[in-house]
Amino acid sequence: MSKKQFIELYLSAMLKAATGRRVYLSYANFDLAHEEIVRIEYKRDNGAAICEIPVSKLELLEIAVAVIEKVRGMQK
Repeated sequence: MSKKQFIELYLSAMLKAATGRRVYLSYANFDLAHEEIVRIEYKRDNGAAICEIPVSKLELLEIAVAVIEKVRGMQK
């Protein structure tokens, strides 16, 4: 399974369900720089928090852990 499919279909759906549709994920691959990132947008009542994490060297399970940890930090 590709990282894009895993992030945008499966991980995104799980986090939307777990947070009441407050989290949106997207995947970007910058071919020239050989960099892959996950963009996390966390919707709050007073706006949104946005961050990006590098995932180029991570396997799928490591991506899930990194994204979940970041989302947990964004909830506060």
